[in-house]
Amino acid sequence: MTPRCRWAIVWAVLAAGASHGADPAVSFRLGAADARATPTKHGHAHTGGGNIDVRQPAPDTLLITVTGVAVAGGLPLCPSRATLETEVCQDFVIVFDKPDLADATLSLQGRVVGLLRNPCRGNAEMPHACARLSFLTDSQEVELATLCVPAQVASCKENRSIYAREGPMTVPVKPGRYRLRQTLGLLAAQSWRAVIPGHAAAAEFAPAPALNPTWIVYSDPFHGAAKKDFGFHVILKVAPAAAAADPAAP
Repeated sequence: MTPRCRWAIVWAVLAAGASHGADPAVSFRLGAADARATPTKHGHAHTGGGNIDVRQPAPDTLLITVTGVAVAGGLPLCPSRATLETEVCQDFVIVFDKPDLADATLSLQGRVVGLLRNPCRGNAEMPHACARLSFLTDSQEVELATLCVPAQVASCKENRSIYAREGPMTVPVKPGRYRLRQTLGLLAAQSWRAVIPGHAAAAEFAPAPALNPTWIVYSDPFHGAAKKDFGFHVILKVAPAAAAADPAAP
């Protein structure tokens, strides 16, 4: 390789690094947040997870993740039921960092990863996983977009590995205050007639060890599954309108 070629490669690398590190023209500023995970249990039931994580990997990107587990086993003469309802309310401000910027676009997409197990005479469901974007004024909250991943259900004697994705959905935005409401619902129920040990109905949408191993038999059809990405992930990305692109998958 000639010296001229080597210098050309060096300049190309330096230029790419400078471009990658440039400040975005529009960005997020996180504001107030209110989040909660509410479990309910009846009979031989268990819940786990309930983690709520809000991250800003870049000035123009937000990633919000919620996780959870609901599992129910049978008892003689007594049905069992477990639910976990999670809700996140995150406020943020969109700021135009370049004074000549006129328009911007916000991209919103969601992804759900998890497992459903239903040995029979029970239910294992993810009834809802939604994200709602609103613009905030001094007197009201104006809804701009709603994104919902389709509900997931495991039928009798059905075990399902779930990967569901929706979006991206794009909306025009201007500088101001916004709010994202994100919800995830999980349900597991078992009839009083289903009393076989280790055969529990389970909705598992959280990394290990949220689901106690004692609830899983060795012959579990998903034995050894990688669970680090389990949960409901929502990613928001804001960009100048002319340069708006689909956000990377969370």
